[in-house]
Amino acid sequence: MNLYYLTIAVIVLALAQVLTILLIIVRDREIKQVRELITEERIHIAELRAWISGRMQSGQSRRIKKPDREPVPEPRLKEPPKRPPGNTQQATPEAETEEDASKRMTKVIRWFKEDVDKAREVVAARQGKPPEKM
Repeated sequence: MNLYYLTIAVIVLALAQVLTILLIIVRDREIKQVRELITEERIHIAELRAWISGRMQSGQSRRIKKPDREPVPEPRLKEPPKRPPGNTQQATPEAETEEDASKRMTKVIRWFKEDVDKAREVVAARQGKPPEKM
């Protein structure tokens, strides 16, 4: 009788080890899938950061290359009437603080979260690809 119980115990332990090994294999596969998703999201975040930085820098002056030949002047329209000289002092733009930049970035990120499809369309348009729908 003791040999019978010992045999059953060994079989149960062997099954437990097999199940443990199968669990480890399944976990490894899931970990690989999660790593791939994280990599894709990091790439997506980098694309969004590049797009946002490009949008922020577009307001700054850009250097224009000198053309090889002189451009033909286009006919000009009449200039708008000049404003009467009331307040001659103009407000100088203040340097942007980190707090202002973080608020602006938070606003952009909220906008992207609210309209995920729009964000995908923007990134796809900048890359020249059709947007992917989920």
